[in-house]
Parts: sequence; structure tokens; C-alpha cells
Amino acid sequence: PDLRVASRAAGDSLLAAADPNAMARGSLGAAHLLQGSVRRADGRVRVTAQLSRTSAGYNLWSEDFDRAESDVISIQEEIAFEIATALKTVMAPEKLRAMVEAGTRSVEAYDAYLQGFALGRKGLDGGNLSYARQSREAFERARTIDPQFAAAHWKAAETWFGSVTRTDARSVPEGLSYEDLLAGYFERVDAAIATSRDETEKIRYMAAREVFSMNPKKALAYM
Repeated sequence: PDLRVASRAAGDSLLAAADPNAMARGSLGAAHLLQGSVRRADGRVRVTAQLSRTSAGYNLWSEDFDRAESDVISIQEEIAFEIATALKTVMAPEKLRAMVEAGTRSVEAYDAYLQGFALGRKGLDGGNLSYARQSREAFERARTIDPQFAAAHWKAAETWFGSVTRTDARSVPEGLSYEDLLAGYFERVDAAIATSRDETEKIRYMAAREVFSMNPKKALAYM
């Protein structure tokens, strides 16, 4: 509860900074900065990560990983544990287990999930509808590969949400009625609710569902 993380967009603003620690401290008010890189080649994944204290700029923790691509999820778990230990937060074993179990164990599903994010970002940056369609297909692929992957169900639901509420979001198959689009959204958000192992995320999905069910009081109660 005491750990607050800056948004992805705020983090992106640090990429071109000459002194990212100073910028993170000054513009974001961040006490710590996590930086790193990921490279894939010949079936291997190489991850470099370092955690620094922005007030002094010195490293609290750093590590290099060179593993098979199939180990990408276990690498993320190790990084999460190491950071939690360095920050002296979320240290209870049951809390750590809940943290790493909220996603998927399928590397293929997770890879499709990340592709969905990357393609969606390209679509927003350039206004290219083909990227939006590819993003939707990637999220659909992720949830098909791992039907227990709640976050993939949710991101897939959001693509149908956009097609219901925005005239410029036509990433779903053409020729569907409003009722079909709404049914597609409910199918995916219900799957996200049913498979979520994170209670906070589950309540978030339930609130979104109530919005579309025209039950604002229930939605507000969940929020």
C-alpha cells in the first residue's frame, strides 16, 4: 500500500533525459528509479536492470540475466523479488506470491500480450488503424493461448469497448451490430472477472462491467 509507481507515460518522458535520476526526482517526485534493457537473439533473452536512489544517484541493486526465451517470466519474478527486498516493501511471503501469480505462466501468451501493447501504442502514435487491428488480434491470441490470463481478457475487452463507444475505433471484424459488439465486450470482461487472482483488479473489471450494464450506482460502489 505504501508503494506508488509513476505511470508508463511519465516513465517514457525520462528516456531522453541527460540525468534521468535528477528528472525522476524533480518532475515526478520519485525516490527510486528502475532502468534496464531487454534484448532477444537466437532464442535467448538478455535483461539488464538496475535500481537507484534518485537523491544520491547510487545503485541499490543491479543484475544481468542471460537466459533462454522460455525463462522470461521467471526473470521478471526474480527482478520483482529483488526490488521488493531492496525497497523493504511487500516482504510477506503470501504478498509476494500473490504479486507473481497475477499474470500467466505461458511465455507464448505473455509475448502476444506484450505485442498487443506495442502495436496499440503504434496505432495511437500514428493513427494507423491496421496497428489497432493487429493489437486486438494479439490480445485475442494471448487469451486464447492461456484462458486463465485475466489481464489478456481485460485488454481484449477494452478493444471491444472502444468499438462500442468511439466511431473511429473499428478494429473488430466489420458487419457486427451494436448488440454483437456489446456481447463481445461482456464475454471478455466476464472472463477477466472469472479468472482474476488479484482482488483489486477483479473489482476494477466488475466496475467497468456495471458501467456498460447501465448501473452507475453499482459501478461507483465498486470504484
